[in-house]
Amino acid sequence: MKIGKIPGCPACKSEVIVTEYTCPNCGITVKGKFRAGPFVALNDEQVGIVAAFLASSGNIKQMESRLGLSYPTVKLRLKEINRTLGLEEEVEKGTKMISDVINLLESGNIDVAEAIKQLEKEKK
Repeated sequence: MKIGKIPGCPACKSEVIVTEYTCPNCGITVKGKFRAGPFVALNDEQVGIVAAFLASSGNIKQMESRLGLSYPTVKLRLKEINRTLGLEEEVEKGTKMISDVINLLESGNIDVAEAIKQLEKEKK
């Protein structure tokens, strides 16, 4: 299994080594040379989903309750995390569009009829 890592140097693309980080709350700074690991590439929402996945022992039905998301949305979020970590190939344009429609539907920005209309339009 290939695990992705944080983006490399913007100039030469080689691996980046972390040499310092600081706590914004108390100001403590840690210096040295260490690798950050692949999970540093995840955003806060993705870290929350990984935490829910672990707390639910991978049970997506339990994740639905913990996260307040639908089953398809949880599955899509997990696919996005896999792509971020380099564990899955990029999804096709259509899959990304489906994810966007589900997000709009769940947030209440569109209703079911509009979601169906958008999905049907994409089929053509």
